[in-house]
Amino acid sequence: MVKDAEIAARIRERFPKHNKACYSMAKRTPETGVMLCPEAKRIRDAVLAQRPPKKPEKRKYHFRIYGRIPDELGARIRTELMKKNMTMQDLLLSLLTEWVFKEEKTP
Repeated sequence: MVKDAEIAARIRERFPKHNKACYSMAKRTPETGVMLCPEAKRIRDAVLAQRPPKKPEKRKYHFRIYGRIPDELGARIRTELMKKNMTMQDLLLSLLTEWVFKEEKTP
């Protein structure tokens, strides 16, 4: 999302006395009576039309599974994972993959 200060700065390049307060008032024309001139509106529209580049997806896996387990079991699992230098993601992925492929093999 484009900030008002950035839009005001771009309009200020053409209209030196324009500032963020002017732009804020122009956004609320019914309340303030302040309007942008057609050229300033074109500048604003051009700035708003610019889209920032999309951030690349950080996650390797997108499907989420969520559940709750008893505290004692969670502590035991955490201990075992630390011993084996594994993450919960690794454990769940291996267990679910094994389960799905096992189900596919049985007639």
